[in-house]
Amino acid sequence: KDWARKLYQKAEDLAEDSNDYNGIAESVADEDYLGDKEWARNLFQKSEDLAEDSSDYSSIADLVAGEDYLGDKKYAKALYQKAEDLAEDLSDYNSIAESVADEDYLGDKEWAVELYKKAESLAEGEDIYKHCELAKSIYLALEDKDWARNLLKKAEDVGSNDMYGFKELANTIISSLEDKGWAVEIYKKSIAKAENPKHYKYLANDIARDALLGDKKWARELYDKALDSD
Repeated sequence: KDWARKLYQKAEDLAEDSNDYNGIAESVADEDYLGDKEWARNLFQKSEDLAEDSSDYSSIADLVAGEDYLGDKKYAKALYQKAEDLAEDLSDYNSIAESVADEDYLGDKEWAVELYKKAESLAEGEDIYKHCELAKSIYLALEDKDWARNLLKKAEDVGSNDMYGFKELANTIISSLEDKGWAVEIYKKSIAKAENPKHYKYLANDIARDALLGDKKWARELYDKALDSD
């Protein structure tokens, strides 16, 4: 371990940004390597000093909260708060909310709800993908199907200029709500936007997947359309 310690010290001497310090701190803290929590804490603090945006603070907080590293929920909470203070868009709030809700980090569902509400307030004017992103995040973090469904309805209202947006929406409806009936209607909207063989193939691939719609017959019809339009 003495040799490893010297190597980690050289790495620290060469560290230039927050990510560099995070990477060294992970190894230094890990019991399979050095298991030196005190040194790791010092490295995380240096990383914090170099943090520039919401994502930087959130990334440090995830590591600080993890039991494999510091397991320091109090320090992590302060970092997540800094991340929230610097959050600028829906994706920033999404990311922080996911971590805050995760039992491996803070497990604070109430705070996560507040963060998701802030994300939702920024969804107006965003495209179909951002609405899907938010709905998926809320479903996975909070298992709130009603909230997710409401957001996916808004996503449908926003619509898409091409087949990809509706395809993403249909896939999200299945993975989050398991509502294949609604998804079929959205896939139809996506098909209506298809313009070339590649589009039909992409749609057929998703519609055929057992993890999604699992409709092999419909998928075959789309593959045939792809061949006919070559």
